[in-house]
Amino acid sequence: MANPDFDKIRASNFTEFHYENSRRLSKISNHANNLKCGWKEVQWFFSLSFTVEHLNYKRWLKVLQQNNKAAHFCFDWNATYSGTGDYSFMEAYDWDSTEDIPEQKSVIADGLNIFKETFGEISRSFIAPCYNWDPSVEVVLKEHGVEWIQGLRSQLIPTGTFDQYTYLRHTFGETNSLGIKYNIRIACLSRH
Repeated sequence: MANPDFDKIRASNFTEFHYENSRRLSKISNHANNLKCGWKEVQWFFSLSFTVEHLNYKRWLKVLQQNNKAAHFCFDWNATYSGTGDYSFMEAYDWDSTEDIPEQKSVIADGLNIFKETFGEISRSFIAPCYNWDPSVEVVLKEHGVEWIQGLRSQLIPTGTFDQYTYLRHTFGETNSLGIKYNIRIACLSRH
């Protein structure tokens, strides 16, 4: 729903993450209004929030602070660098410390609010980038009206070490303690 604000990040000497959505918001809102002409009547489509960013910005900023040449090359072109580890910056809700969780909750709330501002309705469904998230963030989804969490058969719960997860199996239609249901993807169409 937003992109890194590269100018503000550079101005902070890569110590603060900022995102922008105001330039894109009017374009997206106009397109969304055109799409909404028929989608509600047909009721085939459900609103889905992905995230504010498909980016673990804490890890990304850390690499930028370390003057990683590849990361800075991409940054200079207003792009993110995918990291040296598989998906190392794409797993937005992976964490290195449980102290990251409150900030992740705030980011999720921001993303859901931007979604509502953009499309004029709440997101009824949510999917975490790379299918990993801590169960404690689900309360924020409930507070914002999310009814379904989309994922694979197993939720990847962060452990504090990149690419090492605790697997939590879900079944289609399973309901968590908050009343949110799980939607299990039966096909993975992404290259990753």
